[in-house]
Amino acid sequence: MGLAETAIFILVGIAVMAGVAIAVQTAETNRQERRLRVLAIRDQIRRAEHLLENLPGHVQYPDLRLLLITYLEKCWRRILQYESNTENKRQLEALTNVSSNPPENSLISSGGITLYNDRNSAAKAKALVREMAQMLTDLERNGYLQPETTRFHMQRMKDAHTQLTCDLELMDAQETLKNAGSKVAVHQFRSILLKLQRLNARLQVDSQVFAINHLIEQMERKIAAEEEEQPTSSDDENSSSGTV
Repeated sequence: MGLAETAIFILVGIAVMAGVAIAVQTAETNRQERRLRVLAIRDQIRRAEHLLENLPGHVQYPDLRLLLITYLEKCWRRILQYESNTENKRQLEALTNVSSNPPENSLISSGGITLYNDRNSAAKAKALVREMAQMLTDLERNGYLQPETTRFHMQRMKDAHTQLTCDLELMDAQETLKNAGSKVAVHQFRSILLKLQRLNARLQVDSQVFAINHLIEQMERKIAAEEEEQPTSSDDENSSSGTV
């Protein structure tokens, strides 16, 4: 083999090795990119699943639930483009069962004035509503939702947030009633009642409005009775003083 042929052979070998190295590096880069895409999609799935599983039933109206399920289906289909395995297919199929099982609707019990029995539950529900609102904003920014669709759902989230704020305020008012009496607490209840009456057309909280109205009437009767007793008590004291 001549010197020129040897040089050509070496150059060809180097070119082949360089080509192999580039191919291996390209494959590794593509693998890493796919992995990062899959991790990002799984983060989106966890976020949507968390809301689907934990968002209260009275907030998770059918259109919003459908939006979450449809979004999850889209995410799992994207996952399958990168990792088409049995487990991922099973996760996608499981969404069919989820869509056919509506969430429990945590309605106000008969005669109750609050949605929840404790502050922690109400505060947790309120935080979930804020999280859902943020997700809606993100979905619109990423082109998944049209602005008008986002506005529709955001109004519902705003109403739910107000309702849950009222729930916490009602708990505060109940504490005021217990510790300071009707005369102080009645103003808090009236203010909250006005807020709920504005929501009633959209959220249908008739039973809650009725229960608060009834409680306010009871407090007003008690306040009136206490005010009627005060002059009588004063007259009795003056009469006693005159007799002495």
